[in-house]
Amino acid sequence: HIRQILAWTGIPLKIVDDGLKIYATGIFVSVGLGYDLQTSIIVSGLVMLAYTFMGGLWAVVVTDFVQFIILTLGVVVLFPLVFSHFDSLSAFTQSVPTGFLSPVNEPFPLFYIFAFYLLIALSYNGNWSLAQKFYSVRDERDARKAGVLGATLMVIGPPLFILPAIAARSLMPELMTPPNSPQYTYAALSLKYLPVGLMGLMIAAMFSATMSTLSSDYNVMASVITEDIYRRLFDKEATQKRLVMVGRIATLAVGIVTIAIGIVLISSARKGLFEVMVTVFGLFVGPMLIPMLAGLLTRKLTSRGAAAGIIAGFVSGTGMYLYKSFVLSTQPNIDANWLRYNFEAISILTNFSVTILAMVLTTVFEKPTEEEKTKIDNFFVGLSTPIDVQKTHAEATEEIFSPFKIIGWVTIGTGAMLVIASVAQPAGIGRYINLSSGVVLCLLGAALYKLHRRFMHREEMEKNERAEKIADKNAEIGIE
Repeated sequence: HIRQILAWTGIPLKIVDDGLKIYATGIFVSVGLGYDLQTSIIVSGLVMLAYTFMGGLWAVVVTDFVQFIILTLGVVVLFPLVFSHFDSLSAFTQSVPTGFLSPVNEPFPLFYIFAFYLLIALSYNGNWSLAQKFYSVRDERDARKAGVLGATLMVIGPPLFILPAIAARSLMPELMTPPNSPQYTYAALSLKYLPVGLMGLMIAAMFSATMSTLSSDYNVMASVITEDIYRRLFDKEATQKRLVMVGRIATLAVGIVTIAIGIVLISSARKGLFEVMVTVFGLFVGPMLIPMLAGLLTRKLTSRGAAAGIIAGFVSGTGMYLYKSFVLSTQPNIDANWLRYNFEAISILTNFSVTILAMVLTTVFEKPTEEEKTKIDNFFVGLSTPIDVQKTHAEATEEIFSPFKIIGWVTIGTGAMLVIASVAQPAGIGRYINLSSGVVLCLLGAALYKLHRRFMHREEMEKNERAEKIADKNAEIGIE
């Protein structure tokens, strides 16, 4: 039952989240290519939907890696180009409004920031797509490395993105006045300061980043709809062919709804992408993820306790949202910023508290059955048992695949296009930026191809060793 609840509640959250991502990508494409926002969202969404049908997890991994390289290159180049317009650090700090760089400042009180950080911490720890990356690696050691690398990049990356956007307040003040919007800041900065070739790659990288993320999300949601909803509730004897068809229909439906949400967000743009995201996550994240994470950390939580937490959390979150929308928002004497931020924080923390309270009280007053105790014990035994790499890794007879080969060639090809763009570009700083960026990408691609050769050599040796062990074992028991 908990699995069904999480499936039915998790899918709407992911769909709305993906709608926000398509909306953000549509903004970048709209500003970069000059199309209207609705057209950009529809075309972006359809391309991403079509892309989902053409690749599995390896396609997502390869695309993730390539877009990371290109996006990082664009961001690293844009950073000095933007800050070259400031004589010193003090000139940059003086260019923004007083108190703007303070960690706590109006209209975001400390109370709101605390609630927001709790919300984000929970959402990252329960993200389906991120979980997929962890259980797709070889063993626990590699999963730990992936987590450490991801955390490190999340510390380094945000300043590279955020500081140029802050600088835009003085470099491009027109973005602060309608019909422009601060939401267009990064796209407008890239369009103004990056040379033509690299700007095109930035648009492609933003597109690719969202495509790879949505592809992973669409695959996860289609799998949940197919296995956890359709197969368990409607057709337990469904053939594999029918399940594949249902999965494709589910992917198509999810994609269309996601595009529709992206279009609807255009009319809600006055609230801002950030506020919409906080409101939606505030409704869903606590009730969904607190019981799930608690179930991973303690043996005492029962299934009914988790269900009570989920239901109580959704009821409280929905109630607070309706009270804000239909009661408080109609009161003329209530400050708009207090309603937007302070009450939002109150709603988030109330939602979390009600979820935890219902979960704890139900678990304390309910005595679990022996069957449930056994299930819980077996779950934690499996959780603490290290992965047997010999069983989960590729068998000796299977083909060895390395993603570094295609990543290396794509990176080299991208670098070559930048070099060609620099030759066709008029003399100036833009030509040298494209040329140097292209050379860097070519060298990086060559290094990745070399890594591919080393990886294949190592895997081939391990494959031969496994084959020899199997042959020796068969010989011992008298099997030819």
